[in-house]
Amino acid sequence: MINNYDISCIIEPVEKRGGLFHGSIITATNMNALNQYNITCVLSVCSEFTIQYGPEINNLVLDCHDTPLQDMTSLFDQAHTFLETSRQFTNVLVHCHAGKSRSTAIVISYLMKKRNLNLEQALIYVKHQRPIASPNPGFIKQLLLYEQNLYGKITSLLTESITPYFQIQQQLQAQSPNNTPAKQRTSIKLQDNYSDTKRQPLNSPIRSVPSSFPFIVQSPPQTKSQIYQEQYQFNTPQIPKHPNTNTFSFQQPISVPFTVPISKEIVQAIKKNNDQQQVE
Repeated sequence: MINNYDISCIIEPVEKRGGLFHGSIITATNMNALNQYNITCVLSVCSEFTIQYGPEINNLVLDCHDTPLQDMTSLFDQAHTFLETSRQFTNVLVHCHAGKSRSTAIVISYLMKKRNLNLEQALIYVKHQRPIASPNPGFIKQLLLYEQNLYGKITSLLTESITPYFQIQQQLQAQSPNNTPAKQRTSIKLQDNYSDTKRQPLNSPIRSVPSSFPFIVQSPPQTKSQIYQEQYQFNTPQIPKHPNTNTFSFQQPISVPFTVPISKEIVQAIKKNNDQQQVE
């Protein structure tokens, strides 16, 4: 999921194109990493730094702060167009500073629109691929409203095991009780031969997901003590900048021992899900 380049694969490439990768400033400033994964398009979701690329890299910078008051939805269309166009001929990297909040919100919104997933499903999948992924509470609220805008209603059921800001959904439901989803979840089933243009109706009894997604499972709710005990620690190594500027220079590969555990509940849920599929 994450290697020494701090890069996570969200959508697997086919014949060295169409891949969607998620990373941090470590990845974005390392040409060896970009070359290894055939990434020639980079979407930078940031405001505090600028990366100087050569003509071989197509870079789109979205001015964005990692604060709950940042209007993220206004960036979705531009980001989605860039990702969709770029994936037709190469692989794409989406990054912010740590690859945790801003870039995660962009990646999740793209999966919601492109793959017909709700916020719950997209967030579980992205967190499986990149465990540190965690949009701030303002972005969670905007993604819930984006789900409502896409599908006419909110079907997600956010819990503590998915995001520490699950109360945001409860607040929205209090304002609009008719938008409270039923407790019965839509079942999720892997679908073969999935194409980017094939989307299932939101109210389908079986919500299929791309075959490039290994699985999407709902982990059991955790207690607050478990959440606090399993806080993921992520410290981005400091990368030298030019004096008096916010411009980064390319580095040699940065070897970072980067291991983030998946919670026991998710592992158990995955095992149970795989066992059930084998029985079927």
